[in-house]
Amino acid sequence: MNIVTGSQRFERLLRTRARAISDADLLSDADVCARHADGTLPARWRMLGARTSGVLMAEGEELFVERGRARGGRGALARGAVVCVATGGRLTWRRVLAVRKDRVVLRADAAPFAEDWTGPVVGRLRPRALDRLAAVAPARWTDLGWAASMAAARAFAVLRHLGERTTDGPAFSARPLGLLDWPRVRAFWQEACGAPLHVNAQPNQHVVGLFLPTGALAGVNIQLVTGDVSYSAFTLVDRRFRGQGGGRKMVEIALGEARRLGVGLVYVHIHARNFPSIAAYEACGFHFARWWSDESDPLLSAERQWRVYERAT
Repeated sequence: MNIVTGSQRFERLLRTRARAISDADLLSDADVCARHADGTLPARWRMLGARTSGVLMAEGEELFVERGRARGGRGALARGAVVCVATGGRLTWRRVLAVRKDRVVLRADAAPFAEDWTGPVVGRLRPRALDRLAAVAPARWTDLGWAASMAAARAFAVLRHLGERTTDGPAFSARPLGLLDWPRVRAFWQEACGAPLHVNAQPNQHVVGLFLPTGALAGVNIQLVTGDVSYSAFTLVDRRFRGQGGGRKMVEIALGEARRLGVGLVYVHIHARNFPSIAAYEACGFHFARWWSDESDPLLSAERQWRVYERAT
């Protein structure tokens, strides 16, 4: 006669459940969004992780997900859980800091702020060992993630600065460019960063180019003017000539051009970890004004993490 203990039954239950999840459908982000929208999302499914998810996971890591809800019943959320939500037509992963009556407080593992989320939670990640550790103090966990990411970015900026040439740079010059120069600007952008410039010439733009003594382009600054406000939308200096004062010269000429056009305020978005760009704009008199956000995609700011800098002309 076989005697089955309670612990054995529990182990069998866990194995059965693990087998059921392992056999679940493997869905892409697009699949989950579509099936969530039309109400055909299964109770459990599998996904593949991405390093850009918002929480710590390996690229291609197999994730086991089940439908989640904020309060009560199967799939109820708890502090420290990792959930996916649909925002701005896409899925994003966040860690739960708190669960309240009509909302959950979510935050990326490396972000400067939390967000109250009143929309539906699409799914809850089956806790990994990492998630159980984070659940001990999820707010502290995310604070440490942000501090670590900023420390790494600062270290990278210092190493980059030490690796720059200490000799005087070339005698840069900067001047406004016209529409006839636009093909040259696009060619420079493609060569300097290996990607096309995804913007066409616009009537409300003004462009300033940074030039070497040979006449070759070494940088460009593209600003978009709306009324008396100008957005410094695109700035690029060839990496071979960074840290030599050319970028600041180019921005100063761009500010003069903005004044000539009657602009009273210039602003720019800079990633919080892009310390060289922050230093360059601060040297030109820009000051931190606020964190960037997008009302149509409230959680996007935790991924973009752009700081808005402004300067009156």
